[in-house]
Amino acid sequence: MHRTLFLCLCLCFTYSYGAKKPPEYGQPIPDEAWQMTNDPNLGIQDAAYLMYYTQFNSTYVKHYRLIRILSEQGKSAAEFAAESRWLNKVRGRVIDREGGITEFNNREDFVDIMAFRSRREKAKVKILIPPGLTDDCIVEIEWTMDGSDGMEGEANFMRHPVAEPFYCAKKVLDIASIKSRGYAATRYVWNGVQAPTTFAKERYAGAQTTLVYENIPPRKEHPYGNPFLDPNLAFFMIFKTFPDFGGDPDKFWPRFCKSVLKENHGRIVTGGSHRSWLKELKSQLSANPATDPKQNPVAAAKATLEALHRRISLTHILTPEQLTAFRNQKERSNPQLEHCFRDGWATADQITHIFIKSLRDLGIKEKLVFTNSLDEPPLRPGELNPFSFSWWMPLVLVEHGQEKAMFCAWRPSLPAGYLPADKQGLPALIVDPKGWNHSFGQTLMYGPKANQQQTTYEAVFAEDGAYTVAMEQVGTGFYNAVNSFNYYSLTDSERDNLLHERWQRRFGDQFQIDGVTIEGDRDLQKLTTIKVNANLTMSTDSEWISINPFPGSFIDLSSPLMWQPDRTEPLVLDRPFYQVDTMHLKLANGWALKGNPSWKKANEIGSVTFVAVQEGDTVTIQRVVQLNGHLFHADAQELLRVYLAWIEEVEMQQIAIANGGA
Repeated sequence: MHRTLFLCLCLCFTYSYGAKKPPEYGQPIPDEAWQMTNDPNLGIQDAAYLMYYTQFNSTYVKHYRLIRILSEQGKSAAEFAAESRWLNKVRGRVIDREGGITEFNNREDFVDIMAFRSRREKAKVKILIPPGLTDDCIVEIEWTMDGSDGMEGEANFMRHPVAEPFYCAKKVLDIASIKSRGYAATRYVWNGVQAPTTFAKERYAGAQTTLVYENIPPRKEHPYGNPFLDPNLAFFMIFKTFPDFGGDPDKFWPRFCKSVLKENHGRIVTGGSHRSWLKELKSQLSANPATDPKQNPVAAAKATLEALHRRISLTHILTPEQLTAFRNQKERSNPQLEHCFRDGWATADQITHIFIKSLRDLGIKEKLVFTNSLDEPPLRPGELNPFSFSWWMPLVLVEHGQEKAMFCAWRPSLPAGYLPADKQGLPALIVDPKGWNHSFGQTLMYGPKANQQQTTYEAVFAEDGAYTVAMEQVGTGFYNAVNSFNYYSLTDSERDNLLHERWQRRFGDQFQIDGVTIEGDRDLQKLTTIKVNANLTMSTDSEWISINPFPGSFIDLSSPLMWQPDRTEPLVLDRPFYQVDTMHLKLANGWALKGNPSWKKANEIGSVTFVAVQEGDTVTIQRVVQLNGHLFHADAQELLRVYLAWIEEVEMQQIAIANGGA
């Protein structure tokens, strides 16, 4: 065994007072700890966890870390985030090489910040940056987080990857005898590890089960990925589940569907306002064979959701007037779906239930689709984790022969029958409310044409160097949804100010923005169109001039600073898309396009095209970028690297015009 590792493990056992006892805070630091150094053979770089200990209890989770800091960059190993309301006791100390000790033992040593709990949800968390931290020290920290049933806060499940950002000599996950206080019991599962990490199942004092890992290389942070999709990811998961449903997946899921899901989505009561609205809608749908629920249930379902979005707004995207009224409204003491028709807005789960009820009353058969998001751990049926997806916000599947559509009722800015990219291609539990039978499948996926953006420029270059540009941009799918979300809830003055500020920044300071307008932003079911007029003056002293043909337009992809080798984690991008930028540039007399800058490249990931041609006094420049999908196998990383290099190249691509021709 390598000497550095040997010393490290010896230290860990010393700190544990034996191999089967939790670490005790405040013990003397052995001299061997200072011999820990950077070691590329073990993956030790900048910092190392000498002991990484977590204890799961009925009402709290206890954390203990003993960390060797080896560089300035390694200081981050001693920082940790804790959501403010759950953070309880905390204490720690920083020991420098000369023996000086800086202690901290209260919440005032934390910094409050707002951070993302997920891509869409923010929460107030505390970040601990230990005082006295240096680039050559040892840090000992111990803290507890309030919670229940072995989980922090109000979590129903927590998945813990074994590997950490820094090398870990020893990691202990200590599961106490947890007594569940709610209706669901606590279970835990774990999977195997790969060399050089070793694993042993033991039993520390007072514990039910203790998982001990040693010699853990640092976790590889792969760009464009979700580590929980990696088939080789070693993890431990603790979660709440239903003990009465058994431990056999073939029995658990049928019982779950016919009990929990039926209770949540079986009988839906809406009220008189919904019945009146639906009666009128049914008359309209039935009058047209193309939307008749009996003849074309998929088209009727799309029309129903569109009509529902015209009648009821979502609370996360309201008009300025609705937003004011919503903020002034006291919380509903007993919210009912009937209130949504009275108020004119609904939450995500409420609009989903109204949509499901509408389909049933129209005679349209639906199935409920339960999944999570692409940035979260996937649904794995064998884990028997019923909290790995949202029970109350299912997607809705409508089928008619070979035709099928999935609906996300709470995304009104997307076309009805289209799923947001973070819901596409994911494992799903699919439930038929007729009998509450289930199957496991996958959510639908859509190609790049579902997210299109077209940007056109009409530009004039005059003899005196005056350069004017009129831009018009319109998008579908994701692009239109972003514009709706950005501007829908703003007043006219707020929207106009934001538009001018944003497009001035995108065009650059060299341009004078003469005007920015937007159309369709007050109707979520319309496409928004943004128009920008800008100008600048160019020097004509040179024989030729370089021009950026697409000011203000950018491609939402970039190359990361580093790619890790030996990737096993699938590639996950935000969305497939098809983007076209076109400029018609009218040149002054005597000026012409210089050279032939056109090119095209393509691979399995996508294609990039740049074309510039001149006819008469007008040069037409077009840039076409297509990303074929958003999920790729890990072995496609090199193809993605090449594709992103093309993206960088085409974004930097300019044209040259010369006085007197090419």
